[in-house]
Amino acid sequence: MNNNIIKIGLLIQNRTYCEALTYAMKARSGFAIHQHQSDALPSLEVLSETTDVLVCDAAFSFLLQAVERLRHLERFPRLILVLHENDGNLLDRFIASGFHGFVAMDEGLDKLQHCITEVHAGRLVYPSEVTQRFLNVLASNYSYNTRVRNPSNILTPRQNTVIKLMESGCSNKEIARKLGIELATVKNHVHQILDKLDAKSRHQAVAVYRKDNDFQYGGMHL
Repeated sequence: MNNNIIKIGLLIQNRTYCEALTYAMKARSGFAIHQHQSDALPSLEVLSETTDVLVCDAAFSFLLQAVERLRHLERFPRLILVLHENDGNLLDRFIASGFHGFVAMDEGLDKLQHCITEVHAGRLVYPSEVTQRFLNVLASNYSYNTRVRNPSNILTPRQNTVIKLMESGCSNKEIARKLGIELATVKNHVHQILDKLDAKSRHQAVAVYRKDNDFQYGGMHL
C-alpha cells in the first residue's frame, strides 16, 4: 500500500452514517478505510492497532474509559471525535483524554477530510470557541505573570532602586551614601525586599529579580 495513504478507522454508532462515510472516503484519493466497525468496545482496540487516524463517535458511553485503557498500546492512532452537539464540558473531557480533532456530525465530508489530514500531520483541530477559550487562559496567565511575578510590580519604587544597587554590587553603606538615606533605612528596605521575593539572602534576592525580569522582558518577546 502507498505509504502516503492515510489509514482511517471508523467507530461510529449510527451504522448508516458509518457506511456512508466508508463509501465516501473510499472514493477520495489519499484515504483508505482500513477497517470500520459500528458496534462495541472490542472494535476500538482492533482499530487502534491498524489505523493512522481513528474517527470516534461521541455517542459511545464507553469511549473515554476505553481510550485511557488503550494508552498502553505500542501503536496508538491520532483521535478525532464526531460530535452530536456542542457541549463544552464534554469537549474538555475528550481534550484532556488526548483527542486531537473534533468535527460535528452535520459539518460534511470536506470538513472531516480536512480534520483527518491536519490531525494526521500532527496538528490539532479544535472548534473555534475552544481555541478562543485556550487563548483567553494563556492571555490571563501571561497577564498574571507580568503583573505579579515581575518583582518590579511587587516592590515599591524605592525598593526597586535599592535592589538595582544591590544588583550592581553595592553594600548597604554604599547604597545609603548614594541615596542619601540612613543605613538603618537601607537595612529595612533590604529586609522587606527579601521578604517580598521570598529570598533568604541578598544574593538570592538579586537572582530572583534578574530571573523574573528576564522572563518578562527578555524571554517572551510578545
